[in-house]
Amino acid sequence: MIKTFTVKLEPRSKKNCMRILHNRRTGKPFVAPSVTYEQYQMDARWFVPELKIDYPVNIKCLFYMKTRKRVDLTNLLESIDDIMVKYGTIADDDYKILVSHDGSRVLYDKENPRTEVYITAVGENEEKNLERQITNLMKVLKKLGYSDSDIRDILVSPPEEDEEENWI
Repeated sequence: MIKTFTVKLEPRSKKNCMRILHNRRTGKPFVAPSVTYEQYQMDARWFVPELKIDYPVNIKCLFYMKTRKRVDLTNLLESIDDIMVKYGTIADDDYKILVSHDGSRVLYDKENPRTEVYITAVGENEEKNLERQITNLMKVLKKLGYSDSDIRDILVSPPEEDEEENWI
């Protein structure tokens, strides 16, 4: 199962232009993200769905940059991962949930900078997710008035002869 969404903002790195601030209570210095990144993070919430994913997934991110300036892919990945955790797309960005970033890359699109995110279940969860999809399909078909035997026929029967060639 693949879930996709697009953050229609120019990608920002969390680690570029960090600020050193001081804790008002203790006076100790600490490092904080740039104002630009914080604004990006707040604006991104409108594009990031709350999926509450708590099973192993691969997250492929395509970062379309406005310029051909060199950027650090791992910093961009860390930024989008933190945003997805903050807004509930994934439960956490640890190794048990975010298994890989296979296929992620930085690309160029001067007119339409954005981040395209593709989330794919990994391993044994693919079967569980397929079962969830079939269950949801069955619920929809029941709401549409199909009987249990009709639903079974739809899910089990091969396509009609004239439709069979379109399945390839």
